[in-house]
Amino acid sequence: MSVFRCKQFDVQQNEAVFKVNTDAMLLGAWTQASFFPQNILDIGTGTGVLALMMAQKFSQAIIQAIDISAEAVALAQRNFVESAWKNRLAAQQADVNIWQKDHRQRYDIIISNPPYFSQSILPQKAHLQTAKHCKSLNYRQLIEAIANMLQPAGNAFVIVPADVWKIFQHTAATHSLKVQKLLWVGSYSFSKPHRVLACLGFETMLAEETSLFIYNDGTTQHSEAYRQLTKDFHWHY
Repeated sequence: MSVFRCKQFDVQQNEAVFKVNTDAMLLGAWTQASFFPQNILDIGTGTGVLALMMAQKFSQAIIQAIDISAEAVALAQRNFVESAWKNRLAAQQADVNIWQKDHRQRYDIIISNPPYFSQSILPQKAHLQTAKHCKSLNYRQLIEAIANMLQPAGNAFVIVPADVWKIFQHTAATHSLKVQKLLWVGSYSFSKPHRVLACLGFETMLAEETSLFIYNDGTTQHSEAYRQLTKDFHWHY
């Protein structure tokens, strides 16, 4: 067991659940709302880090976290109970394809760091196959779930590999989900972007498009832009 420390909460981690990474920190920090969200759904919660970030950021929101993995749900629930927001956080084992049919509630915000590497070789560890591969949840299923459970004026926030973004965007459009904001992320200022953070919604608006590099060129030190974005969460910024 290891601990990932944030300013206002700790995340217990183990070898059975995919650990907190830069993708999660970027997505949670980048998520924002122009209103006070009352309910938030975290799809594929893992350790629960994104749900915890939402609880810190949105003080009035009730956050429901779901994951198909029993090990992930048990770990997330432990992290929730040990946080300052245990009364606003809940974790449940569920397949989102079934969850969306059994629950009629619509959410102000839906957030997901979804499975990826669908075209790559599956890792040997079964828990990582589920956590980071399009094996139990593909992009089409995720987008369908978002379209079925998002409030008409709500927003969904996702992070996907840059090389599948066009496919993801096209699939979202077929479900009337429009891009409202984009963040292209690269390792260095001279690197091609390898991740895309997207804010999706049903409302049509001119999409705001920006970029960010994670590290200062030639170093492993986080860039000032990354530090500013994540400073409310990273304990050392």
